[in-house]
Amino acid sequence: MRIISFCSRKREMEVQLFWNSVLSFMRGFFIGDIEMAYVPILLDLGNLRVLFVGAGRQARNKLENFVENGATIRIVSPRLNEGIKPYVDTKRVQWIPREYRRNDLHDVQLVMACTDDEKLNRQVVQDAIDLGILAGNISLDGPRNIQMMAHVRRESLVLGVSTLAQAPLLAPVILRDMVSSIDPRWPRLISALHRFRQDVLRRYSPADRPVLWKRIKTFPFRTWLAGIHDQNWTDSEWDKHLRLALEKWQG
Repeated sequence: MRIISFCSRKREMEVQLFWNSVLSFMRGFFIGDIEMAYVPILLDLGNLRVLFVGAGRQARNKLENFVENGATIRIVSPRLNEGIKPYVDTKRVQWIPREYRRNDLHDVQLVMACTDDEKLNRQVVQDAIDLGILAGNISLDGPRNIQMMAHVRRESLVLGVSTLAQAPLLAPVILRDMVSSIDPRWPRLISALHRFRQDVLRRYSPADRPVLWKRIKTFPFRTWLAGIHDQNWTDSEWDKHLRLALEKWQG
């Protein structure tokens, strides 16, 4: 696996060695050392009905992602972290000040078990799984059927990292290394290729598209991106240069 970098050759070698070690470590999760059935999936949180059980510091850390992405959130907890109060005061989050009850899961699509009581978190998750509800758990060894990932979004590019709850503190460290090691122009290229794809869908018949897609898949996007000098290209300039390069490419 080669990571594009504009750093020194020494830095590039360090990054390469780092990723080789990470990949070697992670293979254990997928080749039999530890059985895991997780698959990375992007979840649209817009209007998703989410229940948080517990309202402490860890709940606060996870809450922002849900609020900022449009989830409808209810919190059940006898106490409320000071960092969560502004969300309640502005009615972005509903707070029910009492202990958890199983019927709190009624009409919920996802639940986050965020108390400091591992036994209670286990019960919340098990109740949710029994009802076919997605459930996360902040307890290290408790059951769950979703894992939150450290992630960053740059326009249409989303990078995410998970250690499958084995070393959660390491996930943002790995993510920062990923972000610092890739060309920041990838989002612009993604947008330009999206516009090219939309044009192809308009101009080519379904029967003709597979041959074109097969040829484009072999295009050296990474090499092309590293070699261009965009000088703040506009969208139309990105479209023009990318189209010319793709049309010349024979695969």
